Amino acid sequence: MFERFDESAQQPVKMAREEARRLGHPYIDTEHLLLGLLKTSKELEDIFWLHHIDPAEAVRKIEEIHPPADGPKPDLGQLPFSPWAGAALMTAAKEGAKGGKITSGHLLLGLALEPQGLAGRFLRDAGLHPDELRKRL
Repeated sequence: MFERFDESAQQPVKMAREEARRLGHPYIDTEHLLLGLLKTSKELEDIFWLHHIDPAEAVRKIEEIHPPADGPKPDLGQLPFSPWAGAALMTAAKEGAKGGKITSGHLLLGLALEPQGLAGRFLRDAGLHPDELRKRL
């Protein structure tokens, strides 16, 4: 599936894996994907700032809601995606299929459209509406 993701979308997914490991979480969820976008995606900076999403503040809020696991970080090996993160990735792939490659913008749209994920709630609370984002893409 990730072969259709361009570099701007692959980097946040790789970073999401690292974020989940850093936090000691046993799976990659939507908030880890959002953290990956916030930490790697220069292409989306304008969108984040337009919606008053300060990446450093967003990281703090996300970690407050889903804090690091207590105790030593286990070697978690290959982390699976949660059902919500998987659904967001599939939505990004469907949205990106129209243009050939899946970009970081499509990944952000997939997160915003996922109703069950923490990232989608966070983005919608910040005023980022999927229809508006789709138009920008």
